[in-house]
Formats: sequence, structure tokens, C-alpha cells
Amino acid sequence: CALRYIDEHYTKPLTTQTLAQLEHLSCGHFRVLFKQKTGMTPTYYITALRLRNACQLLKQTDLTVKEVAQSVGFTDQMYFTRVFTKHFRMSPKAFRR
Repeated sequence: CALRYIDEHYTKPLTTQTLAQLEHLSCGHFRVLFKQKTGMTPTYYITALRLRNACQLLKQTDLTVKEVAQSVGFTDQMYFTRVFTKHFRMSPKAFRR
């Protein structure tokens, strides 16, 4: 249920608390079960999903980096660029080239 919800709503603000409530669990218990099932924390899973989709947009569209960031759920372009660069070891603009 939570994985499907994340996949359908990753462009919106998501919290572990919201996801835990969907599953009728405490945040702590939800985090443990989520990590057992996916191998990742909920926050990391959401970030990875957003970054994967950002890569597709960077390759397949002419959207600006700011528009890509907003399209995948990042409200701050600078934060998006920092996270993207840390994850892929290159900036979104370099990735697009």
C-alpha cells in the first residue's frame, strides 16, 4: 500500500508519518518494515525515485533544471542540484550533456 502510494504521489511532499498512518503503524515500526522489504529507508526510497524520474526528464525534455526539480517533487532547485550531484557525482546540467 505505501509503496504504491509513494509511486503515485512522489511529486508531492511525503512524510514517513503519513506513510505509517496509511499502514496503521507507528513511524518506527513502519521504518523497520519498509527497510526489511526494500533495503532502503522510506526517505531514501522516495529520493531515489525522484532522482530516477529526474534523469528521464533531463534526457527526454527541454525543461529547465528548476522545472525538472519541481516536476519530481523538489521544492528547492539548489537542494535538488546538491542531492543529484551527490548521488550521481555530476550536476544535472552535466548529466543532460
